[in-house]
Parts: sequence; structure tokens; C-alpha cells
Amino acid sequence: MHLLRTTPPGRVMVQLQRFDKGLRRSLQAILRSSVSDLSWFQATLPIRIGGLGLREACRTAPAAFLESCNSTRPLMWHLISNDFQSLADSLNNSLLPGEHTAMSYLNSLVQNDFPNDTSQHGFQKALDASLLSTIKSHSSLRDQARLSTLAFPHSGSWLRACPNQQFGLSMNKKKFVIASRVWLGVPIFPSSPNAVRCTCGQVLDNFGDHLLGCGRRALRTKRHDALIKRHNLSTPLRQQWLQTGTDMQFFQLQKTRRHLSP
Repeated sequence: MHLLRTTPPGRVMVQLQRFDKGLRRSLQAILRSSVSDLSWFQATLPIRIGGLGLREACRTAPAAFLESCNSTRPLMWHLISNDFQSLADSLNNSLLPGEHTAMSYLNSLVQNDFPNDTSQHGFQKALDASLLSTIKSHSSLRDQARLSTLAFPHSGSWLRACPNQQFGLSMNKKKFVIASRVWLGVPIFPSSPNAVRCTCGQVLDNFGDHLLGCGRRALRTKRHDALIKRHNLSTPLRQQWLQTGTDMQFFQLQKTRRHLSP
């Protein structure tokens, strides 16, 4: 970040692109799958709007450099105004070296919709909005719906949660890979002539959408009940839930299901 804030983006763009390519390769290694351009662009967005927070250095550089120029301009003017008044006046009324190029590059990224907020946060927010709009405009109807749901409150809480096995807030590597693929719209099943079938007999698509809504053996209910049961049995929340009778209703329901199951 220090390099991005102190160096004109044009001078280090090649190095930044190399860094971004390495970051993308690392993501693909974690997911054990290739990642399309749209999925990669989504991964570079913040979690709150459906990304993974893997910021592209190339897109962050102009915002960081311009913020540095804006925040240090008064200090530079103060340091040189006593001895070099003409230079100080020129500095106060003109752009710093590399600042014009950074502004032009940033303006192209936000599609000429330059933000009123000229802080790095304001620049980055405009960049994210522009990139998300581009992703949606080039996405299928299914992916547009998926991206819309990812922006719901707490949709990305599983990415922010501190891993804690006692509270059931942990994933093994396999589950994390599958969840990340679903999040980014990356196929979870490889294309193969041997069709993969659900237990209900339905042929699964590469993205596994059927598994999220299959009613066979009430899988969604089982996942929900297992989560509640794990919390009741292994966390201090059990004492709080005892006061409301929530866990008693749960165990009564479980007991009834065991009697009714063949």
C-alpha cells in the first residue's frame, strides 16, 4: 500500500499487473479450478457487495495515489512556501507529476462518472460500483440473480466470521472450496460424460443448483436442525435457549421424526 500511495501508477503498472496475475493464480490454486474473468472481477469486490475482498493492485493504485497527493499537498506547500514562493504557488494551482495520468486512468475505470468524494474511499466506492455494473451487464440471468442475493445483509458473514469450532463457525478445506465456488459462480462439478445424479435421481448441472433446493429427505431441514443441535449440545447458548423452551421444542420434534421415520 505504501508503494501504491507514493508512486505514480504509470511507473509501476507492469509490476502491479504481474502481482495481480499471481494473486489470481493463487485463488485458482485454492479453488482447484480455473476462474473466468467475470468470477475474478467479482472476487476483487468487497465482501459486502458479493466479492472476496481480493483487491486488484492495478485498480487500487490510482485511487491510493490521488488520495496521497490530495492529503499531502498542504504539507508540501507549507514546507516550500517560505523559500520558494513561486514554486509553492505553482504547486497549489497545478497537478503533481503523475497525478494527471492517474486521474485519466481512474476516469476511464469509472466510465467518466468521476465521484464527488475525492478521498480514497470515495474513489474506491466509485470503482466498485462501476465494476459491479460491468459484471452484471455481461452476466447471464442466473448470475445476475446470484449477484443480487450476495448483497443481502449477512450474506457474506461466513467469510468474516472468526473460525471457532466450539460455536460451529469453522469449515474444513473441502467445504470452504465448495462454498467459495458457489459464491463466485464457479462450477462445482467438472464437465463429464458421466452424469452426476442427486439421490432423488435428478441429473445435476455443473453449478449444483439443484442441491440447494432439493426436497429429497428434507435436506435443508436436516442441515438447519443439525446446526441447532450442535449449538444446544456444545455451547453456552444452551442455557439461554432453555429459558425460552426453544431447544425443548427441537428435541421433541426430533423425537417425533425418529418415531415416524421408516
